[in-house]
Amino acid sequence: MKDLNDKIDELLSKVSEDVSYTMEGQHNFVNQEDYVDYRRVLVTLLKENLISKPLNNDHTFHVTSYGNKVIKDGGWKKFTENNINREKQKELKENLDLRISQFQVKTKWLPYWVSGISLIISLYALIASSNLVENKNEESLDLIEENIKKKTTIDIDSTIVN
Repeated sequence: MKDLNDKIDELLSKVSEDVSYTMEGQHNFVNQEDYVDYRRVLVTLLKENLISKPLNNDHTFHVTSYGNKVIKDGGWKKFTENNINREKQKELKENLDLRISQFQVKTKWLPYWVSGISLIISLYALIASSNLVENKNEESLDLIEENIKKKTTIDIDSTIVN
């Protein structure tokens, strides 16, 4: 036995095949239950705006542009599955947003602490590197002075020997 979604898919396809679909009468059905199911499917199609009926005739139906889009996207069953998946994803996103918000409320001062610690570390690194540069500059000056002294002593020694 077909479920309601299969029946909706089937009837939507039938309505889309004709330019103007005429509702079947009760005499076309084997039993009353099938006719009631048929009418229920028609009402569902109308409520979901998949089909419409002209004001002047109660027994003819036309597929709406939305109904054509649903048919093009794979039918009613696939459309409802996609809606269910979208709802699940939306619910998951809302749950994650809630958890993030709760974490932010619990740790509202954490970003300030991390920023402060980072600032202290950066200042320490800056001071340490400037001291290192000063030490290297002093060492370079000492080497230059030593070289100058050596040259002057060598020059003095060479003049004394001559």
